[in-house]
Amino acid sequence: MKRFAYLHLLFLTLTIGFAHVVAGQNDTTRFNELRQLLPDVIESNIDSADWYLEEMLALAGSIADDKYLASAYEWHGNLYFAKSSYDTATYYYDLAKNLYLQQGEEIIALEIDTHLAALDFDKSDYEKAITRLETVLSALDGNDDNYSIKAKACNILGNIYSEMERYETSNTYLLESAEYFSLAADSVNVSLSYITLAYNHIELKNYEQSLAYAEKGYQMSKAMNFVRLVGASVYIMGKVALQLDRLEQAEAQLTEALDLARQSEDPVLVAYIHAELARLYMQLGQSEPFATHIDQLESLATDYGLTILLKDAYELKSAWHEKSGTYDEALKTYKVYKTLADSLFNERMTAQLNEMTTKYNTEKKEREIEQLKHQEKISNLTKLLMVATMVALVIIGALIYSRQQKAKQLAQYKLEKAQQEIEYQEQELMTFTLSLAQKKNLLHDIKESAKPVRQLEDANLQLKKINSSIKNGWNVEKDWEEFRSRFEKIHDTFFSQLIKLGPTLTPYDLRMCAYLKLSLSSKEIAALLNIKISSVEIQRSRLRKKLNLTQDENLGTFILKVS
Repeated sequence: MKRFAYLHLLFLTLTIGFAHVVAGQNDTTRFNELRQLLPDVIESNIDSADWYLEEMLALAGSIADDKYLASAYEWHGNLYFAKSSYDTATYYYDLAKNLYLQQGEEIIALEIDTHLAALDFDKSDYEKAITRLETVLSALDGNDDNYSIKAKACNILGNIYSEMERYETSNTYLLESAEYFSLAADSVNVSLSYITLAYNHIELKNYEQSLAYAEKGYQMSKAMNFVRLVGASVYIMGKVALQLDRLEQAEAQLTEALDLARQSEDPVLVAYIHAELARLYMQLGQSEPFATHIDQLESLATDYGLTILLKDAYELKSAWHEKSGTYDEALKTYKVYKTLADSLFNERMTAQLNEMTTKYNTEKKEREIEQLKHQEKISNLTKLLMVATMVALVIIGALIYSRQQKAKQLAQYKLEKAQQEIEYQEQELMTFTLSLAQKKNLLHDIKESAKPVRQLEDANLQLKKINSSIKNGWNVEKDWEEFRSRFEKIHDTFFSQLIKLGPTLTPYDLRMCAYLKLSLSSKEIAALLNIKISSVEIQRSRLRKKLNLTQDENLGTFILKVS
């Protein structure tokens, strides 16, 4: 699970009150005993939890109160969530929610929605999770009670926005969650909120603020003798010390954190600490401890599917080999690192597009869903185009002949590494551009969907939702700035050369030329510029005149030749 989100979701899922079930006769007493045992069972011996749940379901059937059956279904949902069986977990959560609503227990049904939102977060379906949680908080607005549900909703929102790298928004929700958890007397989750706040402030480079929150988390966890959270707090402190070049302090704190994480049997936290210790010993130039921690990091990242940490491991290996002068190994590990980085980038772009598509699906009427099948075909076609249109730039340079063999190896290594970097940037630019074109097409579909909605009785509500989608997604200038930044990393003199060739070119003309440089079709350019295809053709004709091209000269060929 992502960063420290795995810690939060673990406790949000397992620390559930169920104050609505009241002990009575033998069956209800045994039912409540099982309910109290289940959190520890799911965490420590998940395979045995099925036996407890079977007994719980049988007891619920013999008790003449559907609230017990709803509680049993809810715990089935918790178990399958912990097993990452998301469809089965959703099935049981929905059964529980419907039963609670039939009993008039709207507040408990909202609590089920926080579990479903945590499940959506775990699946990286951020938009769906955010929508659920905003609905929960809206329903509880003005309600001075139910601090626990408000706290969970704000906490999950904080973790989602942290994962989306929107740290300021994340901090706002995490501070709210800490306040609500305090009111609910939930010290464990207050401490977890502080730890995530400390992590966010590292990303924002607010190191003193990060230490302040880490210290709060440490003191609370220490008072509860909660080893796992103590270890997480000390890890944050060591990470900050390393950022500030306090190497002796960083070594002591990270070593202590590693010991605590091992005691608590938390392999994910152990992996993160190994990564920081590897960075520390590389900075100190100590080969043996570096090798020990990098091997442990690679092993844990592989065993637990932690792709981000595996990428970091190969990046550190490459840097170490480069520093040591073993350039063949440096290049080999650098290629693996870039492959993993590219995979993560593609996953992130695909996730962003899927979030928009999911939100679009939920806001459209049943008769409009067929349009999305076409969008799925476009997505598949885009993947094929990405592979087919990747430009492999080969930098051929003269080898530096030298008496020093080491210098020759270094020159060759730098050349090949530069090739890898350019190829990666080209691929990343094309992925970004085509994903952006998909996004614009999607927004155009949303806009078109407003036309039939005008005839519906709830037109105003539907139009507001559609307009909200368009407003959130159609930030043309922001998209252009990000595109231009990526483009100029590869073609740094392209725009300046164009202006020399055509002094009357406008910023809009330059944007068109950049898309032509990537050999995009008129349809793709039209989607990116939010204009008709016919307008693209008109613009191409104007460009020819401004660049003084003859009738025999091809505009696309001319643009491709501009360095």
